This record gives sequence, structure tokens and C-alpha cells, in this order.
Amino acid sequence: MKILINNYDCDYSLKLTSFNTSFLDVRIEGTELTPFILKNINISLSIQVFIADDFILAQPLTISIDEVYFQISYSLWIEEEPIRDNLIWIALIISFIVIGILASLSLRTYVILPRQQRKKSYLVLRTQKFKDIRNLQALIAIHEPSGLPVYSQSYSSMMKGKKTLFSGFIQAVSIIGEEMTRSDKKGPKSKKSKNVIDFHKVVELALKQFHCLVLDVEELRTVLILKSKSSKRLKEILLHFSFALHVMASGKLKNWNNDINSLDEIIKPLIYDYFDIYYKNPFLVNIPESELPKYKKKLSLSKFEFQVMNSIFWILKEKSHFKLMDIIEMETDKNEDEIINALESLIEFKLIKPIK
Repeated sequence: MKILINNYDCDYSLKLTSFNTSFLDVRIEGTELTPFILKNINISLSIQVFIADDFILAQPLTISIDEVYFQISYSLWIEEEPIRDNLIWIALIISFIVIGILASLSLRTYVILPRQQRKKSYLVLRTQKFKDIRNLQALIAIHEPSGLPVYSQSYSSMMKGKKTLFSGFIQAVSIIGEEMTRSDKKGPKSKKSKNVIDFHKVVELALKQFHCLVLDVEELRTVLILKSKSSKRLKEILLHFSFALHVMASGKLKNWNNDINSLDEIIKPLIYDYFDIYYKNPFLVNIPESELPKYKKKLSLSKFEFQVMNSIFWILKEKSHFKLMDIIEMETDKNEDEIINALESLIEFKLIKPIK
């Protein structure tokens, strides 16, 4: 008799004639089933009984197989992970987290923040020109030995038409300049060449309603009357302007005959070279309103730049021109720097231009 498991012979035969018991274990130690079974496959058991061809029956032989018992036992092995391996994994995970945090901080410190700072610096530089000219209320050039103005120009609507007020400013600046001169004379004298000009003596005076920038270069005193505190950029412009004016007008100033208009042809062009006065001028639009969508696509105008152009056309329905301050006062829901930046772009694209 052979025993088959899943139709595989388990290499064990049993001679029925050798036993006369009613119960028999095929193999006491059991049979390893692993070679005969697969995962998730049912186990089938079959028995084959073979009758030999070459035997003589002396008497009838009865073979009876009443019951067959199939007993399966198994052992379960669970491999425990070494504690050391767990610690290594924990250390690796923590290392990756720390590296990720450091990488994020480095990205923010060396890439994102510098980029934002550059963008902010560019925006400040781009908008500061307009802010400086908006702050400028008047420019006065004074012949220091005589205390008389050689040039004066008001850029404020507050001062225009009020000669008494403007003359009062000039007189006040002259008195303040004399006090500054006396203070310099009382101080320690520095050893300087006569031709060396000290450009670090820009004095800012905070008056009740105005600020003044005052700079003396030899016999020339230049004064900027401002609405609020000066920027560093405006001080630097005053330095360069005063130096250029001194170089160009020093010959006439030494022999000046108190003619207040004699230096106009020198000073006026120089002011436009150093100060962006055109910001205070009225502006016009260079294109018809109907062509605005075409230029929006052609110049890749931003949504806000397009909005500003529409605001300008709306103003021009009632006026022949507009001023940049009109737009800033209209777009109150936007950051001022964004508005100025948009206006600068429109000027660069030559969509709007100042009336000279």
C-alpha cells in the first residue's frame, strides 16, 4: 500500500500482510510534507493498494481499510529583529530628518531670502526716484559771500504764487547758513588742500513743516527744501549736483554782479540732468485707448499695469493730461510701491510720456 499526498509519492510503502492489527501508524516519526505542498493549495491524501501478480491464494484473503486518519502538525518560527538593527534604522531616520531641516534652512537662507532681498532692493531703487522728486519742494542756489540767491525754483503747488512765503524760505536758509559757517570756523581746522572739496558736510535741518538739505561748496551754497526727511539717494544726488555746478559756474561766481538770472542757462539743464524733475510734469498717453489690448499682448503687460492704463484713460476723458500723483491717489487699494513700479514700466514702454 502506498500513500500519496497531492498525488506525490511520499516514498513509504506498507505491506498489509505483515500486520494483523486494527490500527497502524504509517510512520511514527511522521513525514515532512513541505516538498509536497504549496502555499494556499489544499492538501489531498490518497491511498493505493497493490495486489501482487505472482502469489497463490491458499485461502481467501480479506483486506479491510475502515478508517484513515491524517494528522498534521506544524511549527511556527518568528525571527526576532536584533535590537541593534532597530537602533540603526532609528538613527538613519533621525539623520534624514535633521539633514532635511538643515537643507530647508540653507535653501531659505542662501537662496530664497537673498532672492527676496534682491527683489526688494530692486523695487526700492526703482521707486525711490519718484519718491525723492515728490519730496522735493524747491531748489535754491545761494552766493555765499553775498548771501543772495543766484537761482531759485519752486516745485510745490503750495509755494507757487506765494512769493512772500518763498522769499521767507530763502532768507531763513541764508541766516541758517551763516550760523553753520560760524560753527565751522569755531571748530578745529583740518589740513586740506584748497582745491579739495569735502562732500560729507551735507546738513539736514528739520523745520516745523519742512526739511532742508544744505551743502556748501566753496562760494556756492545749494539748498533743497523737502516735505519730509531726505533719503540717502537724494543726499548723494545733491553732492554730485553741487560739485558739477561748482565746476561749471565757479568762474562766473567769482565775478558775479548780483544778476539772479545770469546762471539760469547753466543751472536749469544741470537740474534736469541730476534730478528727475519730469515726474512732476503733466503726462500724456502715446497710444489710443482702442489699441490697449494689442499693446498688452505685445509688451506682456501685467494685469495691474493694464489696470493702471485703464485708470489713465478714465482720467483723460475729463482732462487733456494727467499727473502721476493722480494715479497713486486713485489706486488706494494697492501698495504705493506697486503703483510706482507699474508707472515706471509704462514710462519705459513709452506708453506714457511727460509734457516737457
